[in-house]
Amino acid sequence: MDNLPIASVAPTLLNYGKIKRMLVTISTSTNISCKPTYKIVRERKIIAIITDSARFIPVKPTVSVKDGIPVSELRYYPEADKYLYSAVKLDDARSISIARENFEHESYQRLRFEISKYLHTKPKLVKEIEKIVENDKTDVVKKRSQLKEILNKLFKELVTTTGSTVSIDYVKPNFRRSCFQIRDGCSGDPHCVLRKDGRCMLYISPKNLITGKDNLQNYKSIIADELVRNRKLRTDILYDGINYIVDRTVVDSSKGSTIIYGDHLLEDVQELYRPVKEIYESEFTPFERLNPPTDVSRLYAEDNIFLNIEQLSPY
Repeated sequence: MDNLPIASVAPTLLNYGKIKRMLVTISTSTNISCKPTYKIVRERKIIAIITDSARFIPVKPTVSVKDGIPVSELRYYPEADKYLYSAVKLDDARSISIARENFEHESYQRLRFEISKYLHTKPKLVKEIEKIVENDKTDVVKKRSQLKEILNKLFKELVTTTGSTVSIDYVKPNFRRSCFQIRDGCSGDPHCVLRKDGRCMLYISPKNLITGKDNLQNYKSIIADELVRNRKLRTDILYDGINYIVDRTVVDSSKGSTIIYGDHLLEDVQELYRPVKEIYESEFTPFERLNPPTDVSRLYAEDNIFLNIEQLSPY
């Protein structure tokens, strides 16, 4: 029996009355602390007894009765061992809420990313936005209004609010992809949806899954304000500056490879392999450098090396 895995043998539970009587008998006739002090009720049925030693004794679900033993406010999950052993995942309100919040947060970032990638292909539109933002004769309210008109057109081109749902198993992708540039049918990306016309578009839930507000209207106002008021965020959106890696700390290099971050990757790679014209290597040992040899001819021959010792290269 000791070698049997957890939950491999289904227990046979007795009803509440029998278990309670057994516990009372044992506690009064022995020194074992097992007197029933509380009972746990779920859906009007008693599912467990708590003893004076704080042990939980599961019972066969029994209709709750008033017998002088108070009902505990503690929660008890008699199926926990079974689900842990079988690796069955139970969805609860907390995990559902976390999945929705993660999806909504990344949806907004993906919207900014999508717009940035699109504007990278539309330099005239970038200039038009800059002209609106930099116009000193226009107040902030009018600038926002003009930018919202442009964002409306971008949303129609890039975004859909139908054709997808948020899965409880949602995991935020660590690499962002521009949906409108995907040519493989939107496969594998929970934020992209394939339309009937064959276009891949960014999916934004019509109502925010946490607040219930209109997502596109809310996001449009936030992005318009970023373009008007925040130079850093404006530059990121207009000039393709939004990172496609969500979390750099989880990006691992494969064996024999090197990860290089930055905007000038080609220059960085070339620097790694830049040729070195002259490499000097002294024949002197560390001891000889402190105590030079008496051989004058050798010292003279090595003189050139000492003159160029600062040119030593690690390459």
